[in-house]
Amino acid sequence: MVYSLTNASALGLDLARTPGGVEVAGVLLRGLLAPSPDHDPSLPPVRGPADLAAARVRALTLAGPGGPTVVDLGTVEEAGTEDELARTLRRMLRRLGAVSFGTVGDLMALAAELPRRAPRPVVPGQPSLQVVDVLEVERGQLLADAVLAAVVRHRPDPASPVLSRALALRLDPGAGVPAALPPVPAPGLAVLHAADPSPVLRRTSTLLQRIADVEDPATLVLEHGPVPHVWAEHMHAAAWAVETTGRTRLAAAAQLDLLRCLDAAGVDAATCLAGAWNACSAAVQAHVVADVLADDSWTVLTADLIDELDLPPA
Repeated sequence: MVYSLTNASALGLDLARTPGGVEVAGVLLRGLLAPSPDHDPSLPPVRGPADLAAARVRALTLAGPGGPTVVDLGTVEEAGTEDELARTLRRMLRRLGAVSFGTVGDLMALAAELPRRAPRPVVPGQPSLQVVDVLEVERGQLLADAVLAAVVRHRPDPASPVLSRALALRLDPGAGVPAALPPVPAPGLAVLHAADPSPVLRRTSTLLQRIADVEDPATLVLEHGPVPHVWAEHMHAAAWAVETTGRTRLAAAAQLDLLRCLDAAGVDAATCLAGAWNACSAAVQAHVVADVLADDSWTVLTADLIDELDLPPA
């Protein structure tokens, strides 16, 4: 599938089991949170062009695989009752746990598009739209290269560290030269940097920080969470609420930040796949739209985790 901000929960799950995925989430967050060139002309210019074509080709070869994993779900048997349906869906989820939803190339394509925003009116005294478009393309390429750098850094090849440094150098040049984009905030704080703080965002940030502070990762694997088809129904309602309220980028920032919070808490890929990601991702999504989400969806998506983390209800 093609990655997008709309399916940020699936993107986060994919990154959770990808070596370097937490670093990729940080790069994508930098692209999401960075101000547009026409809003902040004081941002340092992108460093001059570098001939990285050969490095990209070599890094992509190391990063592999060349395509997403395909699982034939048509072999899953039909279910006759609700209990059987729940068991069937659990089997499907276990099989999907081994699926790669996209490729490194898909991640790079998403990163390259992050600086592009909605069309803007011409404002006197600000850079022309043509200049802004060029800056956005250059920033997108920086982000795409940095995503590739994060993935290839974890490949067991002697060339990996060299390729990674070369690809990330234009974003973070070091040696006292300012970075091309602002650094990512500490885990749990991204949503407060993404928009003007509101009660909804403050509660979302509190949840994320509480997840980052969890001492026992097993705490996040809920024993009595909703059955998969019920979870999916209410998660869809939350995703629809995100879309209709125009909070797609905000929700994506929260989901990417969640991955960093889980990493800070020591939650590994196996624990994420065992249920921690679904529980936390659903709760984060619900918090982003807590002011418009139906009560039943809020309860299904958050109640068990809120109880486990001893958080006050919204």
